[in-house]
Amino acid sequence: WALVDRAQELIRVFQVDSSVFPGDDRTGYDFTKVQELDGVTYTLYQGTLYQGWEDFYQDMLSVFTVELFEKLNRSEDGGTFAGWGSERKLYFQDGARGTNLSYLSGDRYTLDAQYDNFIHLSRYSFYCAPEDMGKENPEPFSMKRSEIVLHQTPACYRVEEYSLPY
Repeated sequence: WALVDRAQELIRVFQVDSSVFPGDDRTGYDFTKVQELDGVTYTLYQGTLYQGWEDFYQDMLSVFTVELFEKLNRSEDGGTFAGWGSERKLYFQDGARGTNLSYLSGDRYTLDAQYDNFIHLSRYSFYCAPEDMGKENPEPFSMKRSEIVLHQTPACYRVEEYSLPY
């Protein structure tokens, strides 16, 4: 489960807030350190987890397949994260994207299938009614099933398919 939990943390970075890595220290961040590439403004990553693009990329590939990483790092106006220059520093597109406020924590998982090189899981996520958002202990109103696929690579399992429930 550690791989699935780590995938959720990192996908949140891609899809919700690209400047917040779990366990990172953003003390002293200077959001004016920017670089423009093809009309898109990127902010220099100044946290403590990664020394540059290569550290970041290798960490992502310890969790995701190359294909899922490339899909996650694609956006309408360029990649969320980029590395360039002789030092291959890490840059990101700054900005929070919001979440589904009706999402209730406490997902349930089932093992759907296990093959030689793949594991297929289903995640069942629950949501409260819009009028119950913000209430203490709201009852589930709806449910969504999503698929998680783990792919056995020569090194170990990597996440091949995953979507956030919120």
